[in-house]
Amino acid sequence: MPLLEGGAGLKCIEHECQQPIYISKIRSLLKKHVINRLDDRIQAESLAALGIHIERCDVCDYAVELEKPSETNKVFACPKCNKAKCRICKADWDDEHFGVKCHELVEMQKKEKKDKYMNGVYARMNEAVSRKCHRCNLQFVKESGCNWMRCRCGASQCYMCRAQDIDHYGHFCDHVYDPTLRRCNQCTKCSLTADPTVADNAVVAKLAEEAATVKFE
Repeated sequence: MPLLEGGAGLKCIEHECQQPIYISKIRSLLKKHVINRLDDRIQAESLAALGIHIERCDVCDYAVELEKPSETNKVFACPKCNKAKCRICKADWDDEHFGVKCHELVEMQKKEKKDKYMNGVYARMNEAVSRKCHRCNLQFVKESGCNWMRCRCGASQCYMCRAQDIDHYGHFCDHVYDPTLRRCNQCTKCSLTADPTVADNAVVAKLAEEAATVKFE
């Protein structure tokens, strides 16, 4: 809603209405946070009309007069809460930004976000192709043999579904079926001899596909 010239009130939003809405008459009807915002706006527009440039702290809202433009004085340092920010890109002014141009900082932050995300992806890929003992936390990868695994600590697990403390015979399927299939069509038990890398590689491929679509802004 536009202010009246001089900040005495508000212009009516009704089309072609010239009747002003004076702040003094509606102040008692407004909530405190609305009054505060209105007062700040009136103050800002009044100072702007006088050619005085005011900037406010993003943290404590403290107002400071800044005579020099942002190209000359790049940093806004709040004298009240000591928060410093870049007046150009609005980022925190800290050791990361000091001596670094705004566009360079943006690219650095994008790279940091990407590196952090990809490290998480690589960790999930590693989890997909490896297994970890639920008892002693030893990580391992099966190179040969069947899918019933026994750790050196004595704990057992299925390499296919990762079920823990399984019975060697009761957990796996004993039907005769095509060994190239991952599962039997007569039951839902795991195969003792099926190749687990097929499923593991599918998870890795899916993670890589998802990572390729992520945009870092």
